Amino acid sequence: MGYNEIMRRLFSLLIIATFFVPFCQAQEVPFRVGDVLQYQLKWNVFSGGTMSFRVREDAYLEGERAFHFQAEAETEGMFHKFYPFRAKIESFVSRKDFLPLRYQYSSWMPDETRLEVTSFPRGQPYGTYHLDQYKKGTRKEKDETFNMVPFFQDPLSVLYYIRTQELNIGERIEIPLSVDRKNYKILVKVLRRTRIKAAGKTWDAIVLEPGLSIEGMPFKTGSLWIWVSADKARIPLYFSSRAPLGVVSGTLVKIGDD
Repeated sequence: MGYNEIMRRLFSLLIIATFFVPFCQAQEVPFRVGDVLQYQLKWNVFSGGTMSFRVREDAYLEGERAFHFQAEAETEGMFHKFYPFRAKIESFVSRKDFLPLRYQYSSWMPDETRLEVTSFPRGQPYGTYHLDQYKKGTRKEKDETFNMVPFFQDPLSVLYYIRTQELNIGERIEIPLSVDRKNYKILVKVLRRTRIKAAGKTWDAIVLEPGLSIEGMPFKTGSLWIWVSADKARIPLYFSSRAPLGVVSGTLVKIGDD
C-alpha cells in the first residue's frame, strides 16, 4: 500500500465519529451554512498539520436538496517536509433522510494527484465509483459498482449526523458505514462526561469510543476516543488515537464563519 493510499485512509478515519439513530426530516440541525471548525493535528508531540470542516451552500443532486459538507487537511512543519500531503473531502447528504448521495475525495502529493467520486443513486441497489489518478506522469482511470445497504453514512457525513443526536451515557450504538465501496458496522460506546479545554475555553464534554476495525486502517478497536461538547451542538472538540507509530490527536482551535 503506497503512502498516498495510507494518508487517504488515515484522513478518512480521522473524521469518523459515528452511530445510528433514525433521522427525521423536520428535525432541527445544530449547524448552518457557513459554519467552520478548525483543528490542529499532532503526531505524538509534533505538529502534524491542520484540518477544517465547513458547511457549504445547499446543493441539488438529481432534483434533491442536499447538505454540502466539506473537510480539508494538510500536513505542515517538519511532518510536511517528509510527507507533503493535502486532501479535500466533500459529502452531499439528503435533507430528507440524511442519506449520502455523493462522496468525493481528492488529494495532492508531489508525484500524485487523485480524485475519487462515489455516488449513491436513490432507489438503486448499487452505487458507482470513479477513480481518476495521475501518478509519476501516468494516468489511471477506474470505474466500479458496489452493493449498498438501506441506511448508512460516509466518512464525512457521520461527523454531522452525530451532532443531530442525543447521547446517553452507557449507550452502545451500532451504525452502518460505507468506506471504500465496502459496508461495515461500527459499535460506538458513550463512555462518560468530563471537561476539556479547546478553542480558548473549557467545555463540558462527552467521551465516545468508536469500535473501529476496518481493513487497511491504521487504528483498531479500543484505540480511538472522541470528545464532543455536551450541549445540543455536539461539536467535536478533541480526538486521540493510538496508531502504529505513536499517538495521533486533533484539537479544536477555532469556531468561525465563512
